[in-house]
Amino acid sequence: MNWPQLRVDPNRLRAWLERLVFFLLLPTLAAIALAGVTLITSPWDGIEWAYPDYEVLSIVPGSPAEVAGIHLGDHIVAVDGVPPSARFPIYPTKLSGPVLVAVERQGQVLNLPLTLTRMPGSELALPLLDLSLALLFSVLSFAFTVGRREAWTSLSFVLFYQLLATAIATGSVSGLQVAWAAKGFYVCQALIVPAFLFMALNFPVPRRERRWLSVVHGSAVLGGGLALICVLVPPSQLLPLLNAGLRRAIMVALLVSVTGGLLIVLQSYRQAKDAISRSAFRVSALGLGLSLLPFVFVYLIPRAVFGHWLVPAEAALLSLAVLPVYHGFAITRRRFGGLERILPAVSSAVISGVVIIGTLLLTTWLARAIWRGGGEAALWAGMLVGGVVLAAANATLISGARRVVQHAFYGQSYDYQSIVSEMSRDLTQAVGRKQLGDLVVGLLCRRMSITGAALLSSPAAGAPLAHEASSGSLSGFAVGLSLGPDSTVVRRLAELAAPQRRESFLAGLTGQPLDLSEEQLLADERVALWVPVIMRGSLRAVLVLGSKLKDALFSHEDLEIVATLAGQIGVSMENADLYDDLRAEMRKLQEMQDQLVQAEKLSAVGELVSGVAHELNNPLTAVMGYAELLRGEVSDPQCQRDIDNILRCAERSRRIVRNLLTFARRQKTERQMVDINEIVRQTVELQTYQMRVDNVAVELELDPDLPPTAADASQIQQVFINIIMNAHQAIKGYRQQGTIRVITRALNDTIRISIADDGPGIPPDVMARIFDPFFTTKEVGVGTGLGLSICYGIVRGHDGRIWCESQPGMGATFHIELPVTRVQVQKEPPAQAAPLKAGLHVLIVEDEVAVSAVLQRLLAKRGCSVEAASGGQEALLKARAAEYDVVFSDIKMPGMNGMAFWQKLRESKPELARRVIFVTGDTASPETSEFLREAGQPVLPKPFGTDELAKAIAELETRLGATETT
Repeated sequence: MNWPQLRVDPNRLRAWLERLVFFLLLPTLAAIALAGVTLITSPWDGIEWAYPDYEVLSIVPGSPAEVAGIHLGDHIVAVDGVPPSARFPIYPTKLSGPVLVAVERQGQVLNLPLTLTRMPGSELALPLLDLSLALLFSVLSFAFTVGRREAWTSLSFVLFYQLLATAIATGSVSGLQVAWAAKGFYVCQALIVPAFLFMALNFPVPRRERRWLSVVHGSAVLGGGLALICVLVPPSQLLPLLNAGLRRAIMVALLVSVTGGLLIVLQSYRQAKDAISRSAFRVSALGLGLSLLPFVFVYLIPRAVFGHWLVPAEAALLSLAVLPVYHGFAITRRRFGGLERILPAVSSAVISGVVIIGTLLLTTWLARAIWRGGGEAALWAGMLVGGVVLAAANATLISGARRVVQHAFYGQSYDYQSIVSEMSRDLTQAVGRKQLGDLVVGLLCRRMSITGAALLSSPAAGAPLAHEASSGSLSGFAVGLSLGPDSTVVRRLAELAAPQRRESFLAGLTGQPLDLSEEQLLADERVALWVPVIMRGSLRAVLVLGSKLKDALFSHEDLEIVATLAGQIGVSMENADLYDDLRAEMRKLQEMQDQLVQAEKLSAVGELVSGVAHELNNPLTAVMGYAELLRGEVSDPQCQRDIDNILRCAERSRRIVRNLLTFARRQKTERQMVDINEIVRQTVELQTYQMRVDNVAVELELDPDLPPTAADASQIQQVFINIIMNAHQAIKGYRQQGTIRVITRALNDTIRISIADDGPGIPPDVMARIFDPFFTTKEVGVGTGLGLSICYGIVRGHDGRIWCESQPGMGATFHIELPVTRVQVQKEPPAQAAPLKAGLHVLIVEDEVAVSAVLQRLLAKRGCSVEAASGGQEALLKARAAEYDVVFSDIKMPGMNGMAFWQKLRESKPELARRVIFVTGDTASPETSEFLREAGQPVLPKPFGTDELAKAIAELETRLGATETT
């Protein structure tokens, strides 16, 4: 703590002050014990006199003084012949028995015999209450010293209360005529001057304004000087010095100290920035003011102005009992059960008491001033007039006090019934959970005068609580966090099932295990109230309320309102859930209808793609076949390069056609050991031209140490194509030029592929649905909504995972993780890629002339005897007339197609049917795929080259050989 005005070490100063507290504690307890014992055995005359002239101010009815004939206004001249000012105490040896009291009355001295007695029980009540108060203050100071809450705050609290306790205790003893206690009484009063300012500057939180520190330092010099005088003056000279003005100086210093302390707290309240501090200062100021006002008006001011008090000092001190109650409230910040209901009542009583006491004092003073010499009759007349005035204004007084307290504690008042009725009516008009949440937080902020509100709710019983709506100072509260049903906070709220102030709720969770989400929620100081919403016996929502406007406190009526509304909100949430369920079902029905329509479209597209692929594969077969024939017949290097380019373009076209077929069919995953980096390169090559045209650059960061893994290369490529195409389209519609980065990394047993773009990003409300089938944000006709859904299915089919990270305006990054499969994938027996056997008698069944011709030339060039048929019927006739080693048959042909031809051949010549190799450009249609699976014969997909042709014949011979062996 920085103390720039002090030239001593703050830690040493604090330690010295703590030792002072302990030094005062023991004599205080001793004084309390001594006063308690001597009160019972001390002499009692029933007189209350005033210094310095020993005027009799009051006489207890029936007391020894009244029996002796002493009157109000008499001046005590001597006791047993000794003036009271000549010795202290005035009864040095008598505890009971007769004494001769000389009094001056109207210029005459009267000697009146007075019999001292023990103090009666009725007179012991006030002194014993004061001693109890001193004991309470001592206990509080000791507890705070041991607890060491906040160093300076705790020390200021302890020092003030310990000095106050010591002053009360020694004052009680000094009233019994003990000289050393009188010294302690006035020394403590002098030290309370800086101690009170010190506490006001440090409680409930420390402040370090330079001007106030200067005031505290000045008061320390003043109080310390007055205390030093009281210590140094001999006991025999103390009373005359007090009568000469020292007592009045101490009272004036105390009055200035109390006034300054209240000003410090009020200014701190105005300067406080957060609601918690403002509320603590507010309560502290109210506590200081309401508890000290009676003490100031009936004790300090009369002692400072008139030199004596208007009522017994013991009665004046009783109002100080309210002070620790208010300080305790400020310290614990409403952790005392029911204190929020007690404090207004206590405050109203204090205000009423101050007014009553002030009225009686005023009327009594006026009566004595008007009726001089009236004595006791004037006193009773003034009290009677005051009583009449108070009786007439009683109702107004009480209601006014309540209004003042209501406004001071709770701010603006409102009609409880009307607000509940209005809010319940508005809640019934909410449609849907989202609208209900916005309505609830808005109504609470407006109608209950709070700074903010938030609603956490769960979609179903047992589901986590998450942010539903918020407004005001709690806007965005708990966004992104969730509380599971087993969390400590949820279980605690479900158990309590009633509104909980933040401080009491935190106190109930002390020592309980909390996760990170719970700690973040509970640490939010904007929260003032937690309100559980119970539906069918389970916690389904939580209302979170901010502090009230103008730092007011939540009243008991406020808690009843929110508790009632919580029940109404629970019913409204059930209705909103029913509405949301109905709307969701209707949306599902509409989506199903849309999906059916889309599925029909896709089915038609699939058939179209199948037909187009078949039509494209036939000419591609001819192109590739003739190119290979030419390559073997020409020797010119340029011609060789041209032929290689033809074959390369034909191969690219074949890949495109196969990709089209992949979209149009469902096929079993065919996993092989693949290089992911190579698949990435091939994918980028396919789309390089279009992206270059649209000013989209592709950057590759490929891990050279990436291990191979078992995967279906075509399917993985399809995943990359879909994601890169989406990124390309997103950038194209967002900016003039952009960049797509593809990164591969090896992570232990996993390969991660990250595809990032600098497009517009994906909104949070869309992120949750990007992998849903048929979900698309593109315009009608631009996309089907199946791209990412297909990617998700392919990746999951490879035992991997795919997810997306995105921030609006900062692009999106798709991450794909595939497991590294180190087990060798079982492959089919290597195809016999050796040159075709010469002398094979081959039958070609093909309706496409170009395909048939190129196939004949390829086979004939390798020494095969080839015959051709343009359809299934012609092929059957040839098969019956001759023997063939191999039959190449197309599937889709006019007239008798390949499927019918094979069925007939299996019936007439089953041995030859086993030698059929199907040649087809359509493997996408379900009919063709089903037939090929049932037939179990080798398939030569169009387009093909010489190597594929040789492998197909080798596969056939392998199968035939295996069958013969079996």
